[in-house]
Amino acid sequence: MLARQLDPMARRAAALLGARGRTPPTLADLAQWPRWPTLDGDARSRIFALAALVAGRDRLAREIDGERLRDVAALVGEDALEAVLALPPGGDRVLDPPKMLPAAGRALAEQALPPTLAQRLGRCGRDLPQGDGFVRAAERIAEAAA
Repeated sequence: MLARQLDPMARRAAALLGARGRTPPTLADLAQWPRWPTLDGDARSRIFALAALVAGRDRLAREIDGERLRDVAALVGEDALEAVLALPPGGDRVLDPPKMLPAAGRALAEQALPPTLAQRLGRCGRDLPQGDGFVRAAERIAEAAA
C-alpha cells in the first residue's frame, strides 16, 4: 500500500479516477465487487429482477400462479426462471409484482454493495448481508442463460 501512495503514476491514476485521498481498491476488493454496475440498462434490469426472484425463491415456488409465472418468464427468460426455481431453499422475501421486480432487485443490490464500492458509487452498502449471495446467484444465472 505504501508503494501505491509513493508511486507518482499510481497517484496520478487515482487522481484521474477521482479518488484523491482514497486508497485504490485492492485485488481482493475487486474480486468481491458485483458486475451489475458495469452493465447496460437492459442487462442490469434483468440482473435486478433475477436478484429479487432469488431473494424470494422460497415464496416463488409456493405463491406464483400461471399468469404471474408467464409474466416473470417474459421478464427474465424461461431458462433463468427455471434456474431460480432449481436453487436450494433460501430467500423468503416478499415477491413484488413482475413489473416491480427490477426496482425491488435494484434496492436489494444497492443494499448489498461491498463497502468500498458503495463509497465510490455514493451509496450505503452492506445493510443486507445475505443480499450479496442473492445478487451473485442472479449474476451467475443471467450469465448462464444468456
